[in-house]
Amino acid sequence: MATVTTIVALVTAVVGPAAAATAATAPAAVAPITPVAAAISTSPAPTSAVPAGPVAAAVASDWAAGNIISDSVFFDPGTMTVAQVQAFLDDRGAACRPNADGLPCLKDIQVPTVAKAADGLCRGYAGGTQQTAAQIIVGVGLSCDVNPRVLIVLLEKEQSLVTRRTPSAYAYERATGFGCPDTAPCNEEYFGLFNQLYLAARQYQNYAANPDRYPRYRPQRTVDVLYHPKQDPPGTFVCGSSPVFIHNQATAGLYTYTPYQPNAAALANLYGTGDACSSYGNRNFWRLFTDWFGSTQAGSFLVRTATSGQVYLVVGSVKHPVNSLAVLSAYAPLGPVGTVSQVYLDRRTTGPALGRFVLASSGTVLFVDQGEKHTFSSCTLVAHYGGSCGALVSLSDVQLAAMPDDGVMRPTLQSPDGALFTVRDAVKHEAADQESLTRAGLSTDVVRLSRDAVAGLPYGDPIIRPGLVLTDRTTGATSLSHSAGLNPVPAALLEGTVLGKLPVRPLDAAGLSRLSGGAPLTPFVRRSTDDATMLLRGSSITRVVDPAAAPPAPPVVGSETLAGFTETGTPATPLFVEPVGSTVRYLVEGGVRRPVRDDAELRFLAGTSEPVVLRVTGPVAGLMPVGRFAALTQFDDVWLTQPFAEDIVWLAASGVTSGYADGTFRPTDPVSRQAMAAFLHRMAGRPAVDLPATPTYVDVLPGSQFYGEVEWLTAAGIATGTSAPDGTVRFAPTAFVSRRAMAAFLYRAAGSPAFTPPAAPTFADVPATAPFAREVEWLASVGVTTGQSVNGRLMYNPADPVSRQAMAAFLHRFDGL
Repeated sequence: MATVTTIVALVTAVVGPAAAATAATAPAAVAPITPVAAAISTSPAPTSAVPAGPVAAAVASDWAAGNIISDSVFFDPGTMTVAQVQAFLDDRGAACRPNADGLPCLKDIQVPTVAKAADGLCRGYAGGTQQTAAQIIVGVGLSCDVNPRVLIVLLEKEQSLVTRRTPSAYAYERATGFGCPDTAPCNEEYFGLFNQLYLAARQYQNYAANPDRYPRYRPQRTVDVLYHPKQDPPGTFVCGSSPVFIHNQATAGLYTYTPYQPNAAALANLYGTGDACSSYGNRNFWRLFTDWFGSTQAGSFLVRTATSGQVYLVVGSVKHPVNSLAVLSAYAPLGPVGTVSQVYLDRRTTGPALGRFVLASSGTVLFVDQGEKHTFSSCTLVAHYGGSCGALVSLSDVQLAAMPDDGVMRPTLQSPDGALFTVRDAVKHEAADQESLTRAGLSTDVVRLSRDAVAGLPYGDPIIRPGLVLTDRTTGATSLSHSAGLNPVPAALLEGTVLGKLPVRPLDAAGLSRLSGGAPLTPFVRRSTDDATMLLRGSSITRVVDPAAAPPAPPVVGSETLAGFTETGTPATPLFVEPVGSTVRYLVEGGVRRPVRDDAELRFLAGTSEPVVLRVTGPVAGLMPVGRFAALTQFDDVWLTQPFAEDIVWLAASGVTSGYADGTFRPTDPVSRQAMAAFLHRMAGRPAVDLPATPTYVDVLPGSQFYGEVEWLTAAGIATGTSAPDGTVRFAPTAFVSRRAMAAFLYRAAGSPAFTPPAAPTFADVPATAPFAREVEWLASVGVTTGQSVNGRLMYNPADPVSRQAMAAFLHRFDGL
């Protein structure tokens, strides 16, 4: 990668007397490589401000929505010198005069520039001085690998700065339209000619470097491109769109920057306006570039004929076949690919195919990758990388000068995604991290290469140290590395135990597949040195004494890995656990957790008045299969495998219900209104009830079952009863509670919180006008109910009676609010 110093030198040169000579040898843009079969024709850099020879005016039939401009043209920064740009601006802006405030025209203006550091998108900018527009255009182009012609056209397309007769501060502030979205005002932070040029050029490289951030207009995809931003109503684009296959990154960048294509009306009147659905940004860019500089499609040392897709690198009188796009990409500074005649190729001897190993005129063996060259120190290292010092392609000094030096080759390399490899005997071994290299006695000094650079080398065993969580880059599967082996790790163990504190290192699937793994880890593991069974917990590990608690033969984990965790006290037998966030305790037998009903049962099962219960995280508990209750529950008809069983256990443990006298809960029976009053009263903590002198309801009298609870429900504003024609108020205590009435009870029990129902009903059978629709919507919004999908429609069944097991679930969820 070019350094800041390199670019500072370039920019300094283009603004001085030697500008023309420097620009003539400036490196070509390191642009995205187009497919070999789609390579484009050559077009030599101009020697004057306007291309030599006549330039034909743009013709609408030549417009290609998917290939507005080729990458090799767009990303070529060496097409014009400062003098050429200045002459062009003088010619096109000859009629311009300063405005009333004395603001100069583009051809005459000088503005301060700002130093910019190289950042992976641009190569930095010296800045700090007053520079002309021409100097900035060329300097920015060299820094950000963007054709200065593109920048000139962009200034004209956005603000007519090249040809306008009178300049304005507004136009300079927004010179390239950077930071000026269609739907909001321009961001003043990006105002100014230099800022606008630099940031716009940098943004095009940003689009290319980060396609996942700008996925809509990625190259080699068909996307619908809008004709106009007009929306009516919002979200509906009235002018429509059409599918466009995006051929290259340059075109993708133009659409990302200005996301509209011209419609037929705009193309029919190429130099004027179309109709109300016409957009002109990308049309004008293509038209202006074509009118001013010729074809937007163009190429160098890399050539092909018009009838063959075979690309060659020409070195003097020898041509070397380029047989892969990866190799073509590595030599991008020597591109773009140009079209030549068959005679041109026939007069050159065919040499060996171009690879990454090349020879300099000094005899030094070099490795080419990502447009840069690296020096080998020995032929032994060349062999480790799968090469040979014999029969190498020799490059000219000029060709090598176009590719920056990026240091020496080393046995260890790092790819842009952070992957580490060490190579030996033409085999690559991925290393989990630098410490793994150090423990293996290998060098941690790295050379930075692309993955393509060693794509042809087979994978050997990876280099990993104990105590790492290894992630398969392809599948995302995780494994624990330790001295006793490698074991798959369920995600829940990483989320809920001390294993989550271990370093996580991604590795390639091909390397991981060479290692034999053991059984997947469970919350129970055996320590390698003493075979002790340990329970993995959220912040510690605990030795398990009870031989019946763990499953048979838990996986073995290396002691050095477990030694890094705090070991807490050893619990007495048997083993009881309680998940964090739950009030349910479990007896663990054979790795299976069995719910315990209450404290009395816990003490009975433990055989002590002070049983020890270990707190474990929810994910750890989730990895222990749930069995039947540790002892019979008080409900002979409720088992853990039934619907809402845990909710019923919670209901009983919370003192909300004790079931029926025969020991059953009768989970499918409907809930009566008086039972609902009792449930809610108990959930509220059984508050004292001030009974009225006169019963509120004629059908719930003193001595009636749940009389006090019903009166409490009324006093709390949760129920109001129903007025009869004779003026009395009735509660209907034995009537069943409907699902919609239950929603109303819970909503009022929650204090009737402020709530705005959604515009569209959540449930198909509860329209906004239905009784208690608001309460049902609130219940859904807080997660107490989810309804039921029936034939693709979400239903609530508001008139259905609520079963006792469903009520347990509703109350359990309600309690968690």
